[in-house]
Amino acid sequence: MVSSQQYHRRLAVTTLHYSRILHYPPPPPQQQQAPPPPPQQQQQQLETRRQRQLIVGSGEFGISVTWSRPGDGDIVVTTPLRKSIYYSNKGPSAATDQGQLDHDDTSNTGPENIFWNVTAPTGVYHICFQQHSFSMPSSVTNPITATFQIRKPRAVTQTLTKTFVNGHRITPHTCNHTMLTYVGSVNYP
Repeated sequence: MVSSQQYHRRLAVTTLHYSRILHYPPPPPQQQQAPPPPPQQQQQQLETRRQRQLIVGSGEFGISVTWSRPGDGDIVVTTPLRKSIYYSNKGPSAATDQGQLDHDDTSNTGPENIFWNVTAPTGVYHICFQQHSFSMPSSVTNPITATFQIRKPRAVTQTLTKTFVNGHRITPHTCNHTMLTYVGSVNYP
């Protein structure tokens, strides 16, 4: 018969033996990930990506838009001849005065870009932004800011910005200075 003391001694030796057998090498040290860039640098990187994306379609005259949060925003431009270019009338055709929308972004922050590969009609162009579909409508506490870049030959790029807080989904598919969707007007040439 084995005494209690002998039993515990054998158990300790057996446990020590098994712990040596089952001992796994330590896991390799984890490589530390670089900390995320500071908010200002993140904002600059985002703006650089947006600026690169703005060069989607190009021509003699162009108008592009980006917006501040993901969703379906839409650019609407009405020409001096009162023809509108938007997601359902992309052109180029006589119905758009040969202007064309090259991309309808329905889930991100743009860009959407309208441009002319031929000479655009002379006169005033009205520019609007429609809040077609966003997970949360714009409000004072959750606004949507639309930023437009207007490119003309031999001219500095012009920027128009408007912050929307009205939450309305207005889709008239035309644009003039009396509309809630109106951002601004530009003369061409």
